Amino acid sequence: ERMTPQTAILQALRWCVDFRAQTLIVETDQGGKTWDSVVNEAWRILTETTNVPKDYRRPRFVEQRAGKLQENKTERGLRMLTDYEKGLVYHVNGPTTHVLERALKRAFVRKPFDAADCAFWAWFVLRQMAPIDRTRKRETHYVGKYAPAQRYQRRR
Repeated sequence: ERMTPQTAILQALRWCVDFRAQTLIVETDQGGKTWDSVVNEAWRILTETTNVPKDYRRPRFVEQRAGKLQENKTERGLRMLTDYEKGLVYHVNGPTTHVLERALKRAFVRKPFDAADCAFWAWFVLRQMAPIDRTRKRETHYVGKYAPAQRYQRRR
């Protein structure tokens, strides 16, 4: 489904609120500093039109630039593949799980690559923020402490 940048960020912020996420990661190769104003405006709309919990603060906005890695989308995806093969990545059942998994199944074989590349950026930032403790048992890995267990089930 095609969306404007503002609509896409607004939807992303809704999911941030649902999952009580602390960070929103956006690939910003196109648009440059425009993204700051898009995020600010989307947050304003969200807080004026929905009931954002009073104890929830706006998530930190993290820009990622694909050009800084000097890798194409296929090369980036192969870096993430290793953690999938080792069983270190889990998906949380949610409103877009089927879209992500469909994209990953065709990933880097046929276009579009955007959803799979989006998964790469989430994986890349999470790996930088919290490296995986490989001494722990597989069952103890989970996707974020804010994923509401009663609404979304963990999937491998």
